[in-house]
Amino acid sequence: MIASGDIGTFDQHSRRLALPQLSDIEKRVTRLPGDVLNYHRDRLLGKEGVVLEAARKVLESAGVRPSYQVTDERGQPVVGVETHVFRNGGATIVGLLSNPQLRVNELGPPEFKSNERFEKPRQLRLIASVESYVYDIRKGTHIGKRKEIALTLDPYEPAIYAFLPVAVEGVRVAAPTNATLGRTADISFTVVSPAATSVFHVDVIDPAGKIAPQYSANFFGVEGRGGMEIPFAVNDTPGTWEVRLRDVLTGSTARSAIEVRPYTKERSSNE
Repeated sequence: MIASGDIGTFDQHSRRLALPQLSDIEKRVTRLPGDVLNYHRDRLLGKEGVVLEAARKVLESAGVRPSYQVTDERGQPVVGVETHVFRNGGATIVGLLSNPQLRVNELGPPEFKSNERFEKPRQLRLIASVESYVYDIRKGTHIGKRKEIALTLDPYEPAIYAFLPVAVEGVRVAAPTNATLGRTADISFTVVSPAATSVFHVDVIDPAGKIAPQYSANFFGVEGRGGMEIPFAVNDTPGTWEVRLRDVLTGSTARSAIEVRPYTKERSSNE
């Protein structure tokens, strides 16, 4: 247990106890130096060093180390950056987010009411415990196989990366070569990925080259497989339509063309 000050000295009715409730584990409690209660305020002025270093040493002594470590350009620990790690089958998604103080008006004296320290881009290093194939999810790019990446963290936008044990070679989309207005076209897509659940973004492009928002969306896939239907309306424009597919995790893309014929009562009734 990590604590600041005395532990369990009051009961549920705010009455002081003769003996603290956790007195039997007192020898196993680590007390941090510094002002832990006001750490959220002190970090705005760069005065968090004593508490931060003490907490780091306690966690390291207990064998607690991050699987994905964030440092500055010199390899030093950073303040004001949240790390969120998500597991998706064999894929790991790591999100980094700047962590300013949200309610500075509640911090007391005027000198504490500023997020200036966290209102600028940060040059960081993200270090994994093992070498992986790294993808920048927001940019849709493959960074390469590595254990460490350098990045610039925006003060208001997150950075999100995928760490995969194997490279994703590509994504495939299967669509009929022909379709008819007033009928439904079945589309399937696949990707060879270690992720248990895949997210596919699909843009359906009409013959004028514009995205058809009524048919475009995000779709989930299980074990790399997914699908959708395009219910072409009778008043859609005949011609060459295109299905553009992107695997959101890696940015891999694929496309397929569909020649859509005009609607006729005879053709619709015979098909």
